Amino acid sequence: GNLVAAEVEEYLRRLGPDVHIVRGDMDSTTYPERLIVQIGVLSIGVCHGHQALPWGDEAAIRALKRDMGVDLLLVGHSHKHSIYRDSDGGLIINPGSATGVPTLEDADPPNPSFVVLDIQGTRVVTYSYSLTGPDQDVKVDRLVHDRSTK
Repeated sequence: GNLVAAEVEEYLRRLGPDVHIVRGDMDSTTYPERLIVQIGVLSIGVCHGHQALPWGDEAAIRALKRDMGVDLLLVGHSHKHSIYRDSDGGLIINPGSATGVPTLEDADPPNPSFVVLDIQGTRVVTYSYSLTGPDQDVKVDRLVHDRSTK
């Protein structure tokens, strides 16, 4: 969400044909509020996150995941990177903000970050990339999650 300009969608579609977009709170387009993408045996929910109130609240985000009935939820809006396991054995991922743009609630801008997923069967490997420290060094964190083990 929050593509804001049609040129951003065009650019993303040139990178790869399989692009899924949901409406952010700054979009005036007709993208869906949320969607579910099936990759193999895993169902992945995609939602910008401004719909989960209060914003950034873990309980509200967990409720959104339960409501969508998905194994993995990709959610944003807060611009703050986080990955955590849900009590049902699923995973909730907020990739953060690739540009590091702050929200209205931020006193300091967040570190730029994004997440790459490697999905094979019930196994999801997340690679989280972020710029950290005064020199904006690239940090990469890896998390292995298997949906078949709770």
